Amino acid sequence: MSTALRTLADRAAARGLPCLWVPAGTEDLAARLATHQGPLLLLCDRVGELTDPAKLDLLARFVAIAGPGQTLAVGARLDH
Repeated sequence: MSTALRTLADRAAARGLPCLWVPAGTEDLAARLATHQGPLLLLCDRVGELTDPAKLDLLARFVAIAGPGQTLAVGARLDH
């Protein structure tokens, strides 16, 4: 996990903003996002290394329908 994303998550959590890391699988993430309402910081590290089409689609859908205060923060390696 990148230091920048960890710092972002720590600061958001300290302000009471719920944070959710994108896990290896998508089923739990899809269910958690479907039931979540209100502000949220969704974090995904090494986005350039994602190969799961379902996870990529889920992230794209999150960005498309995110409401006020719902943010996706991604990290990527510069060599990808």
